[in-house]
Amino acid sequence: MDFDELMNIELEDDSTPYGGISQAGETLADFLETVEAEKCTNIYKINQWLIECGIKPIKITL
Repeated sequence: MDFDELMNIELEDDSTPYGGISQAGETLADFLETVEAEKCTNIYKINQWLIECGIKPIKITL
């Protein structure tokens, strides 16, 4: 998966009763802009933020 594909992934709510995406069709790029994070942030850190916000983490294969 290249950088552009990663930034265009649509995020989904997780099963927790709190948080979640801010709008239908929210992408990873949108999320990173909302939390004022740099797009070059480590994917593991991004997944931690997603989980804390009630959003499913991004599954990647290395």
